Amino acid sequence: MAIGHIALVLEEKEMQIAAKDAEVESLKAQLEREKRGRKVKTVPNPSRRFVDVSETLAAGNPIEPIVREGR
Repeated sequence: MAIGHIALVLEEKEMQIAAKDAEVESLKAQLEREKRGRKVKTVPNPSRRFVDVSETLAAGNPIEPIVREGR
């Protein structure tokens, strides 16, 4: 009787360990997917605003002067 009870407890613990192992593997796979999915931060091109100005002038659109308040 005691041996049967020990066998049941041991089997239950083995199932718990197997479930935890599967959870760990799943989390490792998720972590690997997220590592590869990170985007690289792009550095803005400081010359782009001058390109915008030249494109506006080339299109014939007037550029409004910048009015700063308090000066």
